[in-house]
Amino acid sequence: MPLRNVPILVLSLGYAGFSLLLYRAGIAPKRVLLLDPAAYYLVQALFVLPLFCGLVSLFVGVTARVAGGKQVPFEVALKQLAPTYCWPLLGLFLVPDVAVFLIVGHGALAKAMRFYGPIAPLVVWWLSALRAASLFEVSRGRAAAATFVGLLLQALIGGLFLR
Repeated sequence: MPLRNVPILVLSLGYAGFSLLLYRAGIAPKRVLLLDPAAYYLVQALFVLPLFCGLVSLFVGVTARVAGGKQVPFEVALKQLAPTYCWPLLGLFLVPDVAVFLIVGHGALAKAMRFYGPIAPLVVWWLSALRAASLFEVSRGRAAAATFVGLLLQALIGGLFLR
């Protein structure tokens, strides 16, 4: 169950905390769906846990389906793949975001993100592909393709909601 998955919980709490920091600082995103931009980060702090549960579950389910190979129970696949998604995203994207925000301010995030922003998804993809290859007993190429599809789909959905 995604709610009992420690990496998902830690990542979600980290994003919720950062969302609250942004809200308290009066930061409002330029584009949001169906919400007042001024309240967006407060609301994001509330929905980020179920969102990440859904995004990681989608990633794992799609990866398993596309990879084929050995049939693995969803809970086992989630336990094995969630860390390859959550820890790099936390350490290589969220932590630098929070550090830049606290040290230099919100205005520096876009410029700083140019340096660390591309690293996290590449590391997630690489680690997830390696784990998926061994988990589903498929080639690394097949695992890389499967994880790419899973990551792409979750990114398209996540991009609608996360700011």
